[in-house]
Parts: sequence; structure tokens; C-alpha cells
Amino acid sequence: MSNFWKIFISVVVTFLVVGGGIYYLMQRQINSIQATNQTKMDDLNKQLATLKSTTGASTAVGTSATSSTSATSSGTSSKTSTSTGMTTDINGIKVGTVSIDSSATASLQASVDAGAQPWRLDPLELAQGDATIYGFTQTDTNGFTIISQAASAGTAEISAKHNGKSYEIDVIKPTPGDGKIYVISKITAL
Repeated sequence: MSNFWKIFISVVVTFLVVGGGIYYLMQRQINSIQATNQTKMDDLNKQLATLKSTTGASTAVGTSATSSTSATSSGTSSKTSTSTGMTTDINGIKVGTVSIDSSATASLQASVDAGAQPWRLDPLELAQGDATIYGFTQTDTNGFTIISQAASAGTAEISAKHNGKSYEIDVIKPTPGDGKIYVISKITAL
């Protein structure tokens, strides 16, 4: 066998081994991301089931329907508020003051203390995660920004847009202090 074929076979075998290793590592990363996303979807569906009884939401997360859904991250879920007394504007966004369920927030706080849903400790991530309950789309939440934040008081104002209209989302810590969760307290059309 000539040197050319020996070198050619060595190069091909090397590419196959290295390529196979890279494929394996990439597949593991993809599987990890899919598992994380599935956990998030399961959590969203649990929250949606809880919300159905009070808000009339009618779609599961991950479907193509346009009804309101809760978009959150992994962990145990609990309904922290209801939209009783809120009105739905022409764009389909629920505006007004949110009625906060203190027993549900206490339960959710315990869940966060146990390590689930750490994003609830950040006002922007909380607004992005829960805004779909009130009619915002997941695409809308990518453009949310913090207008102001008073960390010591446990309050923040988030700028949001839906169908070209501006909104302000107020978030608060029902129980002030470090390590305490934020919840949406008010949505205002601007």
C-alpha cells in the first residue's frame, strides 16, 4: 500500500473519530437544553391549569393557539395573583391592579427558597415570565426593559410593548427583603 493511501486512510479515520466525538458532545448539549425546556413547559402547563379556573385561559403552553398562557421557568408553580377587577384593552392586554394572593405567594416563596424558579427573584425576569398571563406574547417579553428599580423597597417598573402600544408593568416584593420573590402588581397602558 502506498504512502498516499496510508495517509488518506489515517486522515479519514481521524476525521471520523473527532467528528463522532464532536457530534456526541453536541447531542448531549441539545438533549440537556431540550430537557430544561421540557421542564419549563411542564411548569407552565401546571400554572396554566391553576389559572384556568379563575382567568379562563384555554391553551397549553407550546401550542399554537393565541390565548393567554403563563410563561415561567422550571420548578414548582403556584398562582400568585388573579386578574379579578382588571379590564382587557383593545390589544388583548389585561390592565389594572392585580389582586395578589398572599397564601399562594407564601407557598411560591417556599418553593423558591427550596431552589425552584430562581428567576422570580429578579424583577425583569419575573415580568418576562408572568406577563403572558396578562396577554403579552413571548416575543413581546424579549423587549421588556427596566424603567426604574428600588431594590431596597422591593419595587420595579418595567417597560413593555404589545402590537406597537406601550405599557408599564409594576412589580413588587410582597414580602420585602433579600431572597424574596417579585410579583406583578399592576399593568398600565400608556
